[in-house]
Amino acid sequence: MVHAVVDQTDRDPLCLSASHCPRCRKKMQTIDSRMHFGFGFPTIRRRRSCSKCEYRATTIEIPFDMATDIFNEENE
Repeated sequence: MVHAVVDQTDRDPLCLSASHCPRCRKKMQTIDSRMHFGFGFPTIRRRRSCSKCEYRATTIEIPFDMATDIFNEENE
């Protein structure tokens, strides 16, 4: 029997979410949250952990107005 591997990134919006585990898709818990000033402007650094498979990840959140300037397609 042959099992096909299907890439779920096109159909599953949770696979791109920082709050859901990329391994098991369970919502991850925030275990640490603190201010971070490493890029010249204030950000929030969050350490997340999955209670099901113990996957860990760190996210750095930038201010919304800064994000729109950085990721604005018109600036290219």
